[in-house]
Amino acid sequence: MLPLPSRIIEGRFLPDPALPITPEAIQDLLVPLPARLIDALRLSEPATARDGALLWLILAAEAEIAATGKTIESSRSLPRATVALIYRRGGLRALRESFARLNLAHVDFAPDRVLAFAKSPTVNRAGDVEWRLDRRLLEWLRPSISKRKVEPFARIELRVALEARSRWTMPLYTHLCTAAVRLRPEASADGWIEYNCGKRDLASRLSWIGRHERMKDFAGQVLKPALRDLTGSAAKPRYLQIATESEATRSDRIILQLRRLGRTGAALDAVGVRERNRSWRTPVADSGQIPRVTLHDLVPPTKAAEADAPRSAIDWDTI
Repeated sequence: MLPLPSRIIEGRFLPDPALPITPEAIQDLLVPLPARLIDALRLSEPATARDGALLWLILAAEAEIAATGKTIESSRSLPRATVALIYRRGGLRALRESFARLNLAHVDFAPDRVLAFAKSPTVNRAGDVEWRLDRRLLEWLRPSISKRKVEPFARIELRVALEARSRWTMPLYTHLCTAAVRLRPEASADGWIEYNCGKRDLASRLSWIGRHERMKDFAGQVLKPALRDLTGSAAKPRYLQIATESEATRSDRIILQLRRLGRTGAALDAVGVRERNRSWRTPVADSGQIPRVTLHDLVPPTKAAEADAPRSAIDWDTI
């Protein structure tokens, strides 16, 4: 067996696993997983073929968790196609390292994270390695989200996944979507919902704590970059409007104003919209039915929907 590097670089290079890599051992570890992967992953530094092979493993497991809503308990399961792909892209060394990484799946994988890439990586002008979404996989989006153990409205927006710079943007976005659906009975007349959560509780919901992190690092490493993505121009969600109030600067709590938006930019929880939907007997606002989403449909909401938004400027230094 080839030795693995003993150093750990950003969690990608792991100690030598005590797991024999033989055809019989691999067969024992295989379970059916979704063959198609969705969304995109962007790396901020050059990646080798072996890094890409390891990422395929991680993303395949995360896609399975997101589709089923269940955590992988055994932490040792791989799709057949993924095993072949890892071996082809990174060789035996990458395959062995993949099993080592999979042994940590119960720590590293969170149910709200859906990260996967479908094409070979390319290098942009800035030198970043990017995986772009395969347009043909778009149809897989709806059934995958419908299996999630969250409200259907918490759909994945491809533009958010493509443009987000923080790995915590999508977990936070999905959590806020779910919270907005849960709190919609408390929405104001114009559809705004107050989200009030302790930072430690939020860290637990995002599966951030439990890996020896310090809570004082949560704002700088998770909350600040994720909120910057969700309120910025590039990765700003179309179906969820996020604004902050002054209470968001408290040291122990995060308070946000959320508003669910429809395809036309209308607030789904506003009184007028809910009454109209009720009269038409089409409870879209209540059921959170998912319209068909295409790449051409990924456009920002109308300016009129943003005109009456509460103050959205965030004091990042005080969060």
